[in-house]
Amino acid sequence: MLKLLINAPKGGVGKTTIATNTALLLAEEGKSVLVLKLSGTSRIKYHIENAKKNVPNIYGKIEVEEHTDENLPNFKGRGKYDVVVADTDDNWNILDQLVDKKRKGWRVIVPIVPSDSEAMQSIPEELQPIVNQSRIIGINLCMKIVPNKCGLCDDSSSDISLVKQRLQDCGLLTYMSRYYLPYAGRVLPPSSPIFLDNSIFREQLNLLLFELGIL
Repeated sequence: MLKLLINAPKGGVGKTTIATNTALLLAEEGKSVLVLKLSGTSRIKYHIENAKKNVPNIYGKIEVEEHTDENLPNFKGRGKYDVVVADTDDNWNILDQLVDKKRKGWRVIVPIVPSDSEAMQSIPEELQPIVNQSRIIGINLCMKIVPNKCGLCDDSSSDISLVKQRLQDCGLLTYMSRYYLPYAGRVLPPSSPIFLDNSIFREQLNLLLFELGIL
């Protein structure tokens, strides 16, 4: 079973949106998906259940579990799922657990939004000690930092270059994804975070999952 974690130490960068669309896309590919809600504020269960009602023949087999324990589970004996997708709270120290050998095997998407100056500052700063620790103890982090909501205030290429420079300055460039997720928002507040009808979003998310070995 493949395990995918969506996390960033900053709210509002699109964790639930990416987790929701990832689960739906994987279901469309015929995967058996378990969505793990590790966030008290996430509405991912609501969005998944709505999708299941609207398209039961494709999304009906997605299962959602809610956890209040601020730890990544081990998932022993849960082989009936192809992929578990974990949506997480930004105030939980989930990323720190990636250097715990008891919880190895997670693949990680860390979204970062170029137009969010606080995210651009805090996310690389929070990731640096985790990456350094992983190198010290010899754990290979399967992690991709992906520029998200690109093109909201400028063109996507400028946003990608901005993230690239920031990660290069912090020594994290090797963890940057080759892909990005475009701004695909609707009138706020969004009635749904499902953006698979946006062809660029779908294509880039699909490539990101290939990059991580999920597809």
